Amino acid sequence: MGRVPVPFQSPAERVDYRALLEASLATPFAGRRKPWHIVLIQDPAVLKELGRIIPELAMSRERDPNCAIMICGDRSVKKHLGALVADCYEATTSLLHTACCHSLQTEHGRFFPDPERAKRARELLGIPKHIVPFSVAAFEEDLDMAASSVADWVGIHMDSWE
Repeated sequence: MGRVPVPFQSPAERVDYRALLEASLATPFAGRRKPWHIVLIQDPAVLKELGRIIPELAMSRERDPNCAIMICGDRSVKKHLGALVADCYEATTSLLHTACCHSLQTEHGRFFPDPERAKRARELLGIPKHIVPFSVAAFEEDLDMAASSVADWVGIHMDSWE
């Protein structure tokens, strides 16, 4: 069976971020429980600090990003770090592929395996120790990330872990 091409969409003024989340959350994973959490970030101060933690986010940007999506792994679900890393990598890849299909401008970087980056991300966002910050994708576009629309999504956090 051949590959099915994914049609590219023309960029919109405001893109519904749910397509990006659904792509990440629908990624196949090893085991019975999904091992990741996602943090949606729109707070300009948090975005600026993320750019200091992960310089790759600001390397080719003419302006600061409007929002970011962070993928984190849950060590309480996945005891084997290798499987957790593989699952988070796949979720990140799905997120970036979907962003590309929507013609979104994105930069991404990883916290893992750099313990200093992970520590700074945990402090910035109040992330618990059993959660492994894995990657983040920053977007120039203004994604429609209304907090009320993610309130019922399990594993989705807005601007901090709380």
